[in-house]
Amino acid sequence: MKGIFKKLDSYINKARKIGTSKDYSSINFELLDDNTLKTLYSADGIGKKIIDIKSKDMVREWVEIEEDTDGQILDALNDIDAKSVFLKALQLNKIFGGSIIYMLIDDGGKPEEELNINNIRSIKKIRAFARNKFTIKAFDDLGEPIAFDITKNDESLQVHASRCLIFTGELALDEFGVFTDMEYWGFSEYQGMFNILGKLGISIQSIFDMMIKSNIDILKKDGLWEKLQINNKEGEAEIDKMLDALDKSKSINNTILIDVLDEYTTNSQNFAGIEGLLSKMQEVLSLVSGIAITILWGSSSKGLNSTGDNDVRRYYDLIKNDQEIMMRNPLKYLIELLSFNKELKIKDGKYNFSFKSLWQLSEKEEVEIKKITSETDQIYINNAILDPSEVRKARFGGDKYSSDILVKGDIEIMTEEPEET
Repeated sequence: MKGIFKKLDSYINKARKIGTSKDYSSINFELLDDNTLKTLYSADGIGKKIIDIKSKDMVREWVEIEEDTDGQILDALNDIDAKSVFLKALQLNKIFGGSIIYMLIDDGGKPEEELNINNIRSIKKIRAFARNKFTIKAFDDLGEPIAFDITKNDESLQVHASRCLIFTGELALDEFGVFTDMEYWGFSEYQGMFNILGKLGISIQSIFDMMIKSNIDILKKDGLWEKLQINNKEGEAEIDKMLDALDKSKSINNTILIDVLDEYTTNSQNFAGIEGLLSKMQEVLSLVSGIAITILWGSSSKGLNSTGDNDVRRYYDLIKNDQEIMMRNPLKYLIELLSFNKELKIKDGKYNFSFKSLWQLSEKEEVEIKKITSETDQIYINNAILDPSEVRKARFGGDKYSSDILVKGDIEIMTEEPEET
């Protein structure tokens, strides 16, 4: 516990710039160290929420694999708990600016040897590690890692990069030589929002302090300083006794008894305008973090679209983009390795996958779409554009209802001939 409080105190000092020559009136860049990054996640509720919301949304609906008609690949991903491990890797990547997933693969080779993809007998397990838990041992000619040295419980394990899935953090602009000590990795997501997180934390703490001291009692006592003189024990005791009597009378009778020469007043804090200022800071943090206000704070945006649906859709588009940038290559490589797994006996071939939409329709919306689709289908059938059997197969021939339809070539429309009279 002592270590935790020590870190928390360090974070507060940094957030408020206590004991430094810097303040928030100017832009000062300081690369956040690992202890600060850990504290921002473990001791700052808002900081933790920002990382968790985006990471969990990136894996929430997971993927669908077009060629995986029997679900073998998805089952294999579930067997190695891929969704949970990818979630942890994304969280570590966003916190520390880099992470890897090490895959324990039985291919007849050692961890430090290049993977023999044609001899994969099984993928036993996968595990995520933060950037500060491993080092890069070697690079290729293009500057990509060849080998890592993973440290766990004071033990070291060298692994080949072909047995790892790599996440590289936020862009660090190493092309300009600004952050040469960052080696291969990028920024933590906290780097760009550290100042606003600190300001928001100070603002919230100040509001709490104001609420605690919302009413300040002022007692003007004749001869107060004489009674508080050094070594005036009797005077101090008299003041303590008087304050104790005031507290008791106020709490019991809501009445203050004072001497005729004394004066008692109460000053109240003015909270006008605080809500608006705090709301603006929340909007800034929402902008910097890329998370819609509706999702981050649980409150709807102000304006014409009071539900915040447009903001949520833009946020989901941002998550979709992050999925493509951060997840596609690692997940594509893992699925490829699973297709070579001899124990699974999965058919050879290329597997294309897509990330499922985060925007999920309500039951009412689904019913409305089916109604509109059925009315459109009826028009196509009546005009001999589609055959009822085509519509039935397209809508209900798969595992779930589909509003899509694909027609190949010409078909012979079956019509009922009139009976001869």
